[in-house]
Amino acid sequence: MPELPDVEVFKQYFNATALNKKVAEVDVLDEEILVNMSSCSFQMRMKGGTFQATMGSIGSFSWTGKKPL
Repeated sequence: MPELPDVEVFKQYFNATALNKKVAEVDVLDEEILVNMSSCSFQMRMKGGTFQATMGSIGSFSWTGKKPL
């Protein structure tokens, strides 16, 4: 489990390299982390969209806002 400073470093890296770029491919490595959604549904919803911002973190998880297609 990453520590909080690691999550912040990842957030900074994500902001510098992935924001406003089109999602070309989605790999789900652990389907158990998805709630009420199959990996196929998640991949279909994510592919082609863009991330607008990193919004925060809780423990070792961080999340982003995705712009719809």
